[in-house]
Amino acid sequence: MAELVGEMSVRSEQFRRLWGRHAVRPKQSHVVTRLRHPKVGDLELHASKLAIIGTDGLILKVVHAEPGSRSAELLAILGSLATPGPSPDMGSIRPATG
Repeated sequence: MAELVGEMSVRSEQFRRLWGRHAVRPKQSHVVTRLRHPKVGDLELHASKLAIIGTDGLILKVVHAEPGSRSAELLAILGSLATPGPSPDMGSIRPATG
């Protein structure tokens, strides 16, 4: 998490400013989403939303796999496949069926 926050802070002045304020509060939603990624297959991800106070409705969505789960293993594999460069084509990620 610290590495991600560090990377986002380097890349975004707005993120750095908002993160520094720590003005978030839990929003009443926790959703499990199933996705099929073209390289690693089916993932089950948990999502929570945090409303950022004083930003006129800005929400931070945190998505993660259950620790120790197959989805966590697949996310680790997916992370190891990532290379520096352009962002992946998110249009190729689709909800899992069945």
